[in-house]
Amino acid sequence: MLIHAINSARGQTYPVNEIIVVDDASDFEVDTYLKEIYDEACGATLKVIRNQVSQGAAKSRNTGVENAASDFVAFLDSDDYWLPEKIEKQMRVFQTFLDVGLVSCDLFEVDRYGNYLKSNRQLLDSDIWRHLLEGWTSFPNTSSLLFRKDIFVELGGFDSQLTSCQDHDFWMRIGQSGTMVRYVDEGLYVIITEASNRISIDYTKRMKGVHTFLSKWRKDILLYGGEKHLRWYRNNYLVLAAFNILVAKVRNREIREAIEIYLTNFVDNPMFYKKLARSLINKIVPEKHIITRRKLEY
Repeated sequence: MLIHAINSARGQTYPVNEIIVVDDASDFEVDTYLKEIYDEACGATLKVIRNQVSQGAAKSRNTGVENAASDFVAFLDSDDYWLPEKIEKQMRVFQTFLDVGLVSCDLFEVDRYGNYLKSNRQLLDSDIWRHLLEGWTSFPNTSSLLFRKDIFVELGGFDSQLTSCQDHDFWMRIGQSGTMVRYVDEGLYVIITEASNRISIDYTKRMKGVHTFLSKWRKDILLYGGEKHLRWYRNNYLVLAAFNILVAKVRNREIREAIEIYLTNFVDNPMFYKKLARSLINKIVPEKHIITRRKLEY
């Protein structure tokens, strides 16, 4: 997957100046591994930065930006990959709207059968702060983002104190700051939904991050909508986070963990039952549309 991701960055129709791989204390020497595959003629400068001790996704992404020489930075998780025109189409937006600080895009999801699925995400480029306070959580994934580097630095980067929800926290700061956002209404990158090493599958880390996130933004949510809205926001967010991990556990056939998550949330939050019921209905009438079984080449 790492090679797939790197090659998708190298294969962009818009020249990519540098590719920075942050090795977050993996169990093998990524630097040596990549040097055996790529040489100086590979096009973009390829740099590997290794964390001797795992720092987590947020700190690792911040490290990548700190070492980037370019005025624009984009993120790409090693189990995702870009389609060839991603950067080119996003750069066109920057060239058209000079006050924009961030351009995102839509995505395709790949299931275990090789089907490419539309995301059905609600992409927004106005009133971001209001929509976030009202519960918008379908914001674009990290691998969709192309930033002006100075804007990313000005916003403080990702919060490394969070064990999850770093992307949501960052979007909250984007909305709060009034940063101008645009998007390309196309699927320009691919996410492998079955990748087993995503942090979102780790229930303990995920839920710890959720509680920290909710505590961090509690006052803003309360000020916007009052106590009733805050309770709804909190309960809805907890259910959504737990339910997504439950689905991942079932997909990975980790049935015991899935049952534990189900029982814990079924007792603690009645909204969990409603979420489960809606999901079962969607299995009968799927929300997502299968695009193709043909592999999307980059």
